[in-house]
Amino acid sequence: MPVEFSVEDLVLPDGWRVSAAADTGTFLAGAIAFVSPSKHIYIVEEHTNYHYAGGVIELLDISLGHWKRAFRNRLVFWTKRSRPTAWADANSQFKTELRRKEHGGPLILLPSKVGAEARTEITREYFLHGAIWLAPWLTKIPREIESARYPEHETAGGKFAREKENDHGLDTVEHICAQHPRTKQKGAPSQESLLDQLLRAQRSPLAQLGRPGDPHLGRH
Repeated sequence: MPVEFSVEDLVLPDGWRVSAAADTGTFLAGAIAFVSPSKHIYIVEEHTNYHYAGGVIELLDISLGHWKRAFRNRLVFWTKRSRPTAWADANSQFKTELRRKEHGGPLILLPSKVGAEARTEITREYFLHGAIWLAPWLTKIPREIESARYPEHETAGGKFAREKENDHGLDTVEHICAQHPRTKQKGAPSQESLLDQLLRAQRSPLAQLGRPGDPHLGRH
């Protein structure tokens, strides 16, 4: 019988980094990732104020303060920092509210200087090279990856941007990837070499993380 793991079983391997991002507005999303020295990304936590019911996004009864406390507490746990940070759009809402000490302490949103199209392209490189993995307990981010929509042709201005619809968790993944861009490579690293790396880190729970397909192919 396969052994089941939860986020509580994870240990950050030596030399790895924690990276986080947030998407704030009516719908709130936060993601926490482990980043290996070789730039493999493991999305290990998602924190949202919404869920999907029958394919429809629905708000939950979670206030901004409660969302902040839950997301911030986990960032403090992983980073051991009293003023944790998360990447976000430069024009994100609630930056001032989140910096305040209420609801557990400050959460600092760092404005990303990477444009939306560049974030999408960097994230695509991760998926094409099998270098991004999702924890099996995530529910919203995998759904948003699977349902992401991309235009068949670029616009007159040369843009080829992903459609902005029900993508709050996916936005956080793209923000995280954009902060750790990979050099374009020929071919893709094998799954075995990635697992070998995890075994060398002696953190077997990480090996249970699942890898999705390329979200930029999608079902649409």
